[in-house]
Amino acid sequence: MDRFKDGPVTLDRCIPCNGVWFDIGEIALKYNLRPPLGLAAHLVGEDGEFPDEPSAWPVLINLGVRFLMPFL
Repeated sequence: MDRFKDGPVTLDRCIPCNGVWFDIGEIALKYNLRPPLGLAAHLVGEDGEFPDEPSAWPVLINLGVRFLMPFL
């Protein structure tokens, strides 16, 4: 691993594959990202986007079927 300075952050780079790793908060600092106001920090990814959340309908249908199966 090689460390190099890129703007305000120090990044880690793998020499053989040339991959770059960001530590927590470094990608937000590098690209000057800010989370939207009024949202909990765990709801917003480091790229400023919301993570994909599964739909609640499959869970609701699954619970409904499990509840009704003994009565059928």
